[in-house]
Amino acid sequence: MEKELTLAGLPVLFTAPAEDYYLQMMPLDGDTDLEAVFRGFCKSGDDFVDVGANIGVTAVLAASIVAPGRVLAIEPMPSTFSHLQQNIDAAGLDNVKCLRLAVASSPSDVSLVARPGFGFAAYVGHADGLDEYTDYPAKALPLDQLVADEGLRSLRFVKIDVEGYELEVLRGAPWVLDTFKPVVFLESNPYCLNIFQKVSLVDFIAEVLSIFPFVFALDFTAAVSILDLTASENLPGFYHESVVNNGFPNLICGFEADMRERLEQIRQETVNATPPAPHVTSPESVSDGSETMTVSRRERDSILLKRRVMTKIRGAFPHRGAASS
Repeated sequence: MEKELTLAGLPVLFTAPAEDYYLQMMPLDGDTDLEAVFRGFCKSGDDFVDVGANIGVTAVLAASIVAPGRVLAIEPMPSTFSHLQQNIDAAGLDNVKCLRLAVASSPSDVSLVARPGFGFAAYVGHADGLDEYTDYPAKALPLDQLVADEGLRSLRFVKIDVEGYELEVLRGAPWVLDTFKPVVFLESNPYCLNIFQKVSLVDFIAEVLSIFPFVFALDFTAAVSILDLTASENLPGFYHESVVNNGFPNLICGFEADMRERLEQIRQETVNATPPAPHVTSPESVSDGSETMTVSRRERDSILLKRRVMTKIRGAFPHRGAASS
């Protein structure tokens, strides 16, 4: 399938595998929330690593922002990777290198599992007993080796979205984290952590907190909500929102004391942004089954999109309990 997106002012005709749900649901202006975060922490000349680059939306965003800095776009799924490379070429970007690899704690061979239309949600595991799912073998290398081999010298930002495999990526990056002290943007997905990797959200957060001195949970459903996870009193609320409401699906972690100020500036700029046309800001109702909220149409669409994605992923598994990781 094809769809033209305008990312950081750059129009690109993206392609994806047929019936790809990710591209179908992507807004025409891309992921403006991520763009704001990238701009808040990156500048021209920085290097950027995109682990789990999918079809290249975030890589195009990053490359446009950090040019002439370099972007490593890493994606192990064969079909997805071919579209990633095609989309980078279509964008005319010469500062992106695409690598068909998985990233793990050590050099290894892994198995990726996916079903048609959901390459964006491929996970490390096995498809035994799962209808319509297929195993895809992939070579995996640690991030330390990849960054060293590619000769990155100004690594500023690492984005990791690997369906519950995030800790394995971090475990393979001690040199990168110690040498460059980059900002790290992580998916926090309790469903993927539990089902695919048998890791609890509590254990996941504990290990992340043991690595980074500054860890914030982000939620973009209404402007930018920020939760400081280094404050232990915030953890119970975070766990509840994450598990019960699919809230705070992203973490941003790092080593610099001004991270909170930068995030507050991103939030304030979002609040102060020029409001869209009146018909877009008209209030809409969205319900979680027990409470109905009045939000803008854009906020409603964001909330419902996340719920549809999670419902589709969860609904892909048969109820007989045959999932295996």
